[in-house]
Amino acid sequence: PTLLDDPLLPFRKDDWTRNNVWLHMPPLPFWQAAESLALLGRSFFALRLPNLLLLLLTLYCVFALGRRWFGAREGLLAAGIYLLSPLGWLLVQGYHFGDMTDVSLAAWVAACILAADKAIETAGLRWMVAAGLFQAAAVLSKSALGIVPAGAVIVLWVAGRWKRAGFRGPGGLQVALHWVLGLGPYIGWQLYCRYRWPEEAAIEARAQWLHVVSNYEGHGRSWDALFNDLVANLFAPALILWVLAAGAFVLWRASRMKDRANLWLATLAWGTWLPLLAVKTKVPAVLWGMMPAACLSLAVLLSSLLRRTGAISLALLYTPAVFMVVGKYTPGDFFRFAEPVAPALAVWPHLPLQLMIWLCLCAVFIAAKFALSGIRVHGRKAVTVLAVLAVSLALAGVLGQLLLVRSAFSKFEGFNPAACLAEHLRKAPRDARVIVEGWTNGRQRPALTLSALTGLRAELVAPSLVEPAWKAASAKGSVFLATPFERPGGSTAGPESGCGWFLYENSLAARAGGTSTGTAALPEIEHFYAEESVFSAGDSIAVVLEWHAAASMSGCVRSFRFVSATTSIAAVADRPALEPGAAAEALEKLAPPGWFGGHVEWCGGLCPGWTIPPGARFVERPLVPVPDGVAPGRYVLRMDVACPAGSRSFSGPAVVIE
Repeated sequence: PTLLDDPLLPFRKDDWTRNNVWLHMPPLPFWQAAESLALLGRSFFALRLPNLLLLLLTLYCVFALGRRWFGAREGLLAAGIYLLSPLGWLLVQGYHFGDMTDVSLAAWVAACILAADKAIETAGLRWMVAAGLFQAAAVLSKSALGIVPAGAVIVLWVAGRWKRAGFRGPGGLQVALHWVLGLGPYIGWQLYCRYRWPEEAAIEARAQWLHVVSNYEGHGRSWDALFNDLVANLFAPALILWVLAAGAFVLWRASRMKDRANLWLATLAWGTWLPLLAVKTKVPAVLWGMMPAACLSLAVLLSSLLRRTGAISLALLYTPAVFMVVGKYTPGDFFRFAEPVAPALAVWPHLPLQLMIWLCLCAVFIAAKFALSGIRVHGRKAVTVLAVLAVSLALAGVLGQLLLVRSAFSKFEGFNPAACLAEHLRKAPRDARVIVEGWTNGRQRPALTLSALTGLRAELVAPSLVEPAWKAASAKGSVFLATPFERPGGSTAGPESGCGWFLYENSLAARAGGTSTGTAALPEIEHFYAEESVFSAGDSIAVVLEWHAAASMSGCVRSFRFVSATTSIAAVADRPALEPGAAAEALEKLAPPGWFGGHVEWCGGLCPGWTIPPGARFVERPLVPVPDGVAPGRYVLRMDVACPAGSRSFSGPAVVIE
């Protein structure tokens, strides 16, 4: 699991984000992606294809389980609900961290359940062998979160031995086979890692423990988040009460011990929720492994509610639709008093508000029932129509969020600096090394994307370490330097749209520009132009900027605006009306620097001001958004730069907004 077989510079073993031996996740998702690249060639499509195929596998398993346990209608409804998830779309596209691991986890969990249930029904070993292998794949996708099906098999074995159980559980040999096949490969992998990389394995073991007991990397969440905003991440905030009610519903039905299906669903859902109560660190997609069970439970609940005519059932069905309206006008701090015991509910009071709405709707429907009790109406049909309308409105709201998410990400989907660099390196020698000059916080690592697209060994190197890295690489063969800083001697390729990089081959000259002595207090700009001149509202403008750095760029910030004869409009993209949660957070992280906030980072965030050498000549290709509300007309794009030493404004290209 090494990121690079032969790194040029020493790496940090004590930090998994900067280590070369990467043990933070099990290897299966990455093996799946590697096989896709090997078969189809190096492209973003090949990198994402395993996620798409695993999503289709999950959909099939969810439908097959629903049809097998409850009927084709429930199976189709469960698969449809799964397909509506905005987070699911983000994961398949690779827009949310943990995409490969979470999609793989859910797929192999669903496949394991389907195979294990068939094995229990036939009382044979063939399907249990398949279930054990799928169990192994789930654990090799995301460690402990993949063990839940194995625990469910134990629960079914115990329950099946009770005299009052109305179903058959697995046999003892089936259980043993499932556990040996399901956990054996993972145990073997862990032993291998501890033997092969003992120091890194020990560090990773400590990191895993810190996930349990601390706010690791800022992902610490309180217990109530598991039943509030982390559930909202799966679908939308409006469906929180539905999901919790579905979990309670299948748990109640499972307690009656009449069928195996509800016990499966209850164990899978609550077997994920309850252990996580003891874990401090909870990433946004931590519940994705229970998504197949959640969708099936929702389908069962909704199908049952649609067959009922009671006021309580109708109130529950209409709660999401009413929440979508009422939630926009409800003060966000009305539940703040609960912060000492329920911090997540105090900040995002989705669940308390939905419970209040449900209780109010119960009162309304009960009153309506008594008021209409003496009137002869086609009550059954009317109630059914109302119930179907309620479900349709709620699911339409989730679909609307999904469409908003897709639209928001489409605005800048072509912005990827590594993609244009990869095109220039397609014909590079296979043993060539690529040095990407830039600074990283550990998570932003374009060199890894470049390696995936080209097969070359690319490393992101801080500006101060470029020369020693170059010397080490030169001793091994051809070397390419990708850098925003211009150097004498001419480059193999210059910056392109959305990609502010020079590419130098087998030559390392000093950076062009002056020194700190005599350098201006403020940066100087040589060229500021756009590659096109006509745009529409909502478009993005690829801007070319050629600079001479100031004596110090530390603390310098800049922003863009559109200026006409009568107005000045900040070049900031309008935030889509996304619900708070995983999708909105991913959009903020993946948007080009300054897309929403206005302050555009230097070199796309890879060369903070304090890393830019005094007087260096450098080039950028940032994307500047055209706000949706800008009026048609002629504008001049201006850039305002503010440094501790002063401020200045630069006039750029004239553009036409249609």
